[in-house]
Amino acid sequence: MTFDKPRLFDSERAPFQAHPDPKVRLLAYYPNWINSTVICPPKKAPLQSEYVRPVLSSALPSNISSALPVEVLHLVLAFLSLEDLVSLRQTQQFFNIHILAFPPYRHLYDNVPEVLHALFATRLAHVHLVEKIFHAARADRCCKCNRLGAFVFLFTLERCCFACLRDADHFRLIPINAAKDIFSLPSRITKALPTLSVYCGTYGLKERKIWRRSKQLLSARQVIQATALYHGSSEHLVKAQARNACASQCEHGPRQRSAKQWARALNFEIGGDPFSGVAAISLPFLRQNQTVETPMWCAGCEICFVKGLLHPADHDGRGMAYDLDKRAYTVAGLLAHSLECPGARRIWDESEAAPSGGVLEEQYLSI
Repeated sequence: MTFDKPRLFDSERAPFQAHPDPKVRLLAYYPNWINSTVICPPKKAPLQSEYVRPVLSSALPSNISSALPVEVLHLVLAFLSLEDLVSLRQTQQFFNIHILAFPPYRHLYDNVPEVLHALFATRLAHVHLVEKIFHAARADRCCKCNRLGAFVFLFTLERCCFACLRDADHFRLIPINAAKDIFSLPSRITKALPTLSVYCGTYGLKERKIWRRSKQLLSARQVIQATALYHGSSEHLVKAQARNACASQCEHGPRQRSAKQWARALNFEIGGDPFSGVAAISLPFLRQNQTVETPMWCAGCEICFVKGLLHPADHDGRGMAYDLDKRAYTVAGLLAHSLECPGARRIWDESEAAPSGGVLEEQYLSI
């Protein structure tokens, strides 16, 4: 039995074709669907003047800052947000040189500049310190399930896997107006929370949507934490919701959305999230030796399970393969997985038996 012609595009396999391990060259790919599910910023450093203006020139006189030892200056830079650092770079050449020499910023700037672009484009650059961004790039485990986390949630800079990003309430988003109505929060509370401006594009985890910058979103988890601090107890929250419902009914009439209507519209009651993917990017792993490791997906899972080309006779394939095709791996993880994955074993065995001597024939992976 041979496979039909499943399709893995050359662009999906290209990042790993120079790898020294033939099994990685054969089985690893980077799926194109990622670019249509989460934010996909340019893989280049943002221009200094693209998002921010210099505002700190008067706060740090050059005669004082230039007298500081480099080590002390770097300690000061560690307490500044990404937006502050980029703004400070524009004030004087002195700061520009030393910020570019600041190791966390330099490594991000050179190796994973897409995360800098994403934070500026979503208006979250003022929220995070550069060292926190650097630690997120160095991490590689999902904060919820401890699998490999190929994605980063921009509100908290936590690593996550595809399944947790899609399903976990930990990463749920909520519009500002919905947060006010559902949790009876005043504007001063919601304005104090980090607010994400939706990155323009067409993407989404559950369905592709056209997103425009006018949409402002909050982290539902941070909203709930603010609600607990503001109201103090669930009883006080219920009373506040009742008061707000009566006031809204009198002021706006029956067209004003109630908390239950908002919850239903946002799909809270069935565990869905219409905004999933809007606050996340796929980010490579920055290793301790400052090399970059791109997460990879298993062609065996994609070809054999998803395409229905190979599965045990007593299973329907789809049940076994739930989210297997969405799991990312490192090189070591993919090699270990290939020993257990029926699809990967089948592809590897047939490629070794091929006349080409270990190279998968075009009938399996050609476009």
